[in-house]
Amino acid sequence: MATVRTIIAVAASKNWVLHQMDVKNAFLHGDLQEEVYMEQPQGYEDATHPDYVCKLKKALYGLKQAPRAWHARIAACLISIGFHMAVANHSLYVRENESGIVVICIYVDDLIVGGDNVATIEHVKTLLKQEFDMKDLGELWYFLGIEIIRTEEGIWLSQRQYALDMLSKYGMADCKPISMPLDQNLKLQADEGQVLEDVTT
Repeated sequence: MATVRTIIAVAASKNWVLHQMDVKNAFLHGDLQEEVYMEQPQGYEDATHPDYVCKLKKALYGLKQAPRAWHARIAACLISIGFHMAVANHSLYVRENESGIVVICIYVDDLIVGGDNVATIEHVKTLLKQEFDMKDLGELWYFLGIEIIRTEEGIWLSQRQYALDMLSKYGMADCKPISMPLDQNLKLQADEGQVLEDVTT
């Protein structure tokens, strides 16, 4: 999250463009480095050889190796098109040349693609779409529960939409709002209630 906030802050100060992309079925793109076997999938059992197992050629969701395999695959792709991995954060990739600077921040299957040249960003996005099945979500506006609002004054971060989603999820979207969730006429007296035991002695 600190890296995401930093990228947004730099984008605000340098007037960078920020776009968002989503990789479809990201973990299925990973190539396994070790031999992994699984039981025959339900509905696809071989009746003549019920004790046979399947050797996986690619990563699957649920495998412990899947996140690492996916990251290795996208890292190799980005490095092949001129990016280098940041030393402090392995989810941040930077490419700088005569056509401008492009930064890519990866969070599992979500990517923030930003930089100072729209044409260069579009070219990088095209290269990524050729390699992976990706959805271009356009300008960055909602990421990890944070709403990103760009105005003439800068970029504003808000969790309003996240709060509304949580209220809706738990059936409280239609509840009446109140500034303080206590009875405002409640008066507490210093000599009321039971005295707590002194645990320091």
